[in-house]
Amino acid sequence: MALSLELVENKYSSRKTSVSNAFIDQLYSIGVNKIFYRTYKNTNTKQRLLLKENNDKNNNEIKFPQIYNNFIVSNSDNILKKIQTTDPDVDFYENQKADFSNEIEEYKSLYKYYQKILSLGIVDIYIENQLSIYQYFKSLILINKNITYIDKNFKKFEKLQYLSLTGNYIKTIENLPTSIEKLHLNANLITEWPNFSGFNKLIHIGLSYNKISTFYSPLLKNMNSSLIPSTIISLDLSYNNFEDIVMILNVLTQIRNLKILSFMGNPIFLLPHYKQIIISKFNSITILDEKKINISEKEEYNDFYNLYQNETDLCLNVSIKSVINVDGPPEYNDEILEPGQGATEYVYSIKIILENFDCIETNEEIWNEENRSINFNYNNNIIHKADIKARDSFYSGIRFILNRKKYSYVKNQEKNIKNTEVEEKENVSSKKDKSKQKKKSKKLSQAEIDELKNLYTRTLMEEIEIYDVYIPLNSFLHGEKYIEDIYILNPLIDENILRRVEENTSNDKKKNKGSKKNNVNGKKGEKSKESENNKTKGKDKKKNISSKDIKETVEAENINLTKKISLSIKLN
Repeated sequence: MALSLELVENKYSSRKTSVSNAFIDQLYSIGVNKIFYRTYKNTNTKQRLLLKENNDKNNNEIKFPQIYNNFIVSNSDNILKKIQTTDPDVDFYENQKADFSNEIEEYKSLYKYYQKILSLGIVDIYIENQLSIYQYFKSLILINKNITYIDKNFKKFEKLQYLSLTGNYIKTIENLPTSIEKLHLNANLITEWPNFSGFNKLIHIGLSYNKISTFYSPLLKNMNSSLIPSTIISLDLSYNNFEDIVMILNVLTQIRNLKILSFMGNPIFLLPHYKQIIISKFNSITILDEKKINISEKEEYNDFYNLYQNETDLCLNVSIKSVINVDGPPEYNDEILEPGQGATEYVYSIKIILENFDCIETNEEIWNEENRSINFNYNNNIIHKADIKARDSFYSGIRFILNRKKYSYVKNQEKNIKNTEVEEKENVSSKKDKSKQKKKSKKLSQAEIDELKNLYTRTLMEEIEIYDVYIPLNSFLHGEKYIEDIYILNPLIDENILRRVEENTSNDKKKNKGSKKNNVNGKKGEKSKESENNKTKGKDKKKNISSKDIKETVEAENINLTKKISLSIKLN
């Protein structure tokens, strides 16, 4: 999330679009071509304005209109009669969406009516006052309009009650009308808490998906003033950068009417006892992170704030059961041993990689030939501070890498000189002595065994990353606490290299023995031929199997060969 916001910020840093201009563009899009900004208290003001427009045009033929009641009427004859017409209304903008205000349909119909009056030479001050955008609109919904700042003129919307500027590129909250009751500024680029002093009607603030980390900011000249209006009932601060739960509670406990609260997706949301701490501190909250709070929960978590208020670390439990359908290591007998190199063994381990966390590696286990699997039975807790880096790593996900390691037992170089002298004496001794030594070797003491072990060192000769899988953890930021599944592993190298080559020497010997017997015993050979002919007939019958059955068997075999890992992840 942090990376995407930076890209958006760089992309639109050079563009400047105000809220007022975005709103006017929406009016133009539905056919409102003339914008009414001001209101008039009397006809004299409007007269002076029309006279000024007439002088600016330098057209002496146009006569100044005369006042008729609350109308300003021109010198045209039978004007009022022309208002009643049978011509059908044609709206070229009827297909344009008018969803940026709840009052826009009524406004548009009044605007079209007044355009007819103006075309007949009548100017109505009362209607113009009604069409003033600053006085008419009570709600504005300008979502995804590429707005970068809130201009000073926007403060003139004195009757505005509902405002949504979600999905724009606003960095600073300013010039808002204090008449607003519900404010939505979600998914913007806001980093500092705004100054809400004077907003005595505000009941909801929506600032989710921003980059706010504290309620204290340079925008507030008087730090002792109320940071959040006491009228607030609902507060949505999900998916921001709040890390300090003590600071949050010190500020929010001053709001007595607060009933709905959300900090989902913040670093503090990952704390083991985040929910219990919030519930124990607030008696008025009924909905936390989009979930209702029961009375039993309030009673159960009554003392949790005193117990866990200093909690700062998150705890992620990772459990790996096994890896299945994995090809075994190469045959040891086929390997060419270097001089001084002893027996070789292959083991497997899994690296656990989570961005901004320390890399963890499981215990080393051997391959099970019977079921072609590796049993790890690994369980461990990953501890990290619940900060912005840890939260962002949950978006990138956790990676599991299956490693294959090759160990060899190599003789120690320091003891090679002594060992060569002993070996020469043993070579001079007779066969009888060797037979005695063999008998004695079966009954070595523990001290002798340890001494032999000291002659060799278990050395890592090779390490290969063979399979991996990425598992997203962003569901933990949405409220999920537990993930358990069997995941398909992706090969990191050519799988043909990893295939186990079995030795067929025993089969070759059996074939050779069988051929000799057939040459010696002719009769037995004839009988065997007959039996083979019978077998071939049976095989011919099997060839008549349908292609569908063959496909099903092939698919089943492919499923059985798929490499998989069984694991679970829990956010404590």
